[in-house]
Amino acid sequence: MDLSIATVDLIIIVVYLVGILLVGILSVRLRKMTSEGYFLAGRGLGWVMVGAALFASNISTVHLVGLAASGYNEGLVWGNFEWLAAITLIMLGLVFAPFYFKSRISTLPEFLEKRYGSTARTIMAFIAILGALFV
Repeated sequence: MDLSIATVDLIIIVVYLVGILLVGILSVRLRKMTSEGYFLAGRGLGWVMVGAALFASNISTVHLVGLAASGYNEGLVWGNFEWLAAITLIMLGLVFAPFYFKSRISTLPEFLEKRYGSTARTIMAFIAILGALFV
């Protein structure tokens, strides 16, 4: 079985990448968007879309592979992880999401900065970086 890349394959890849680049350039020139518009969808999403995005960001390889393996090895008890996560996400959405929308904030560090000052935001960012690196 020959696994080398043929000239036709390279041409298709280059044409695709150039096409994507052109679409991006044209999109930027035709419509001026802000970073808030990009990252927060212009703050125009409803609760269903925000909830779906929160749920989707919670799903990872841990769920697809790790929990299935743990369930096989140790039993159904690992299913409780997901039931509790679903309940917690619903509570977070009902309690915190309206507060975030009213406050016009987009991140927890931004909330801490508004509430306690820039030092709290810096400390939160530092803790988040350490958590991402070592946990």
